Parts: sequence; structure tokens; C-alpha cells
Amino acid sequence: MTDAYTESHKIAAHADPNGGKTHQIRYLIREYGHENVGIVSGEHGLGTIRGDVKEEQVFEVTSPETANRAFEWAKENYMRPSAWICIDGGSGIMQMFANNHFNRADKAMECIVLKGVESLPKELKIYQRFVTCNKGVWNVDMMAIYGLLGRQAERFWGAWSRAPWSLYANFWTEKVGQGDRERTLPWGPDCPGRMGLAAIRGAFDYIIKLEANNGGFDAIVRDDPRVTVTKMREDKDLGIDIPDTIKDFNIVEFVKALTPKGDSA
Repeated sequence: MTDAYTESHKIAAHADPNGGKTHQIRYLIREYGHENVGIVSGEHGLGTIRGDVKEEQVFEVTSPETANRAFEWAKENYMRPSAWICIDGGSGIMQMFANNHFNRADKAMECIVLKGVESLPKELKIYQRFVTCNKGVWNVDMMAIYGLLGRQAERFWGAWSRAPWSLYANFWTEKVGQGDRERTLPWGPDCPGRMGLAAIRGAFDYIIKLEANNGGFDAIVRDDPRVTVTKMREDKDLGIDIPDTIKDFNIVEFVKALTPKGDSA
């Protein structure tokens, strides 16, 4: 085990099932130790690395409320540059936020239609503005809710990325382009709405796509943006030169490759 890296990085990965996105957490634990790696689990997907994980280093997210409390837990235990926070299941957490907003908007519309706006309980009043009526037809303004969700995503990921720890978050991969009736390329982190994706792009220094390959995992670091959402920062003047595709990807080795030549990890 080595000392935790003291310069923080913010890394996101998206992958299909069995694409190695959770496996990267095992590398971090083995390299930096349980005491320096906190895990926020959003999809109950830690089974593949359970033997390397201790109960006290995991915060389970089961609702939007616990997702917000996870940040306080992380601050209490890992608020230092030498620590890593791993958010396993970013797509699931974002979907929890979306489901919460859409369910509450539906309840608000039902309450307004059946009992009148005066009957709205306090927790649903914010959703009154998303309920529309056009010629007697009641609807929920879905696009406006996606805007609300996007602003929430900006706050959520912004808070995690501004903290002094290093951050690794993983997502399902999905087509994130918008066609007339269906999703289109590029492949990117699965999250509800364009603003949600923009929040992820803004929060992380690096976004990679992981793919299973003969028992290992390859990382697409750069690709045609029309095909794959990636993001990379490097400085060849400092001796940092990362290939477009990394075979047998290991996040620990990736972080070491981002260290300027002559610096120690």
C-alpha cells in the first residue's frame, strides 16, 4: 500500500454492465487503504468487490434524502486531499432525484384537479408551477422539471467536485443524444436530461468509457465526440501524455500517469 496521492483528481467513468466501473474501486482500496477510500453506494452494486470493502467505509444511498446526507458523511470522514470518494452508481442516484420530482409533480396535479390548488400540502407547493391546463387538459410540464433536475445535478456534482478529496464516480453508459423520438449517439454517462449531462461534464476533469476485454477492462480516453462522451486534461510540456485508449485500465496507474514527471505520488 502506498500513501494516498496528495493532488486531487475528479474522474468519471461510464460503462455497460460488467464493464469494470466498480472494479476500479478495488484498485483504489488496495493502493491507498480502507481508511482513505469512502464509498457512496447508489445501486447496491458492490458485490463484485465485497471482499475488499469494510462496512464502515460505505454509505448506502436509497433515496434523495440519503443522497444529500452522504455528502455530510463524507465531509466528516474524508475531508482531506489524501482521501478518495467513490460514488458507485451515479446513474441510479440521478434517477432517484428524477423519480422524486416527477412523482411529486404528478401528486400535485392530482391534488389540484380533484381538490383545488388550496389543498396542496406544503411539500408539493413548489410543484404547482409545473402543472398546466390547456383547454381543460391537465399536464405536467416535463421539460421544466428536467430544468429543475439539471440545476439540482449542478449543485450535487459541484459540491462533490469542489471538495479537497479525489473523486471517482461511475455511471451506466447510454446514448445521450436527442433525436425526434429516441436517444441517439454519442454514448455517455446515463442521467436524466441534457442539463444533468452538462453538470457531469462540468464537474469532472476526466470522463472515460470503460469496456470489458478478455477478462480485463479497456478505457476509451478520447474519441470522436459524435460517438463517445470523453473528457481529458493533460500537459505534454510536463511529461503527461495519455494514449487515446488504455488497455487493461487501472485507475491507480492512470492517476500515476497524470503526475508530472519528477513529482512523487
